[in-house]
Amino acid sequence: MQETIQKKTAIQVDNVQSDLKKITLVSGKAKFFLWLYKQDGNKTKAFEGFEQLQVQAGKAYEAEVEFEEKEFVNEKGKTIKFTSRKILYFYTGSPREATQAPTIPVTPQDSSFIASNQVKALEAKTAEGFKKRDDRINELETRLLVVEAEITELRNK
Repeated sequence: MQETIQKKTAIQVDNVQSDLKKITLVSGKAKFFLWLYKQDGNKTKAFEGFEQLQVQAGKAYEAEVEFEEKEFVNEKGKTIKFTSRKILYFYTGSPREATQAPTIPVTPQDSSFIASNQVKALEAKTAEGFKKRDDRINELETRLLVVEAEITELRNK
């Protein structure tokens, strides 16, 4: 059974990761994520807050987070339970909120910087993915050659 709880949460950001669809904030062992765009193509409230606050590692922020208990079955058939932590929006205006995260307007240059960092991160991740894929293909080709040699040997007996 999946239980969903929504609450205001302090997030101490240790690392920021991104791809084309979402941003992940690592806080200790926990990971919080936010979607960049809604299905209609407009920015999410969480992403607007992320840009406005210029969220970065080493700072703390307050956000409304949806916690959802989920599970999946891994490749070994084991059921893995985990907590999904989706950031709905950041608290940006009140003096009681995110005192370590000043509200600073985002200039076009800042947005450009954020976008270029997202592109660089995606390029690095893509290159890593291609290398893993190529290594796996090489491994499978080697295994195939061994199996073909064994089949040929069996046929020759």
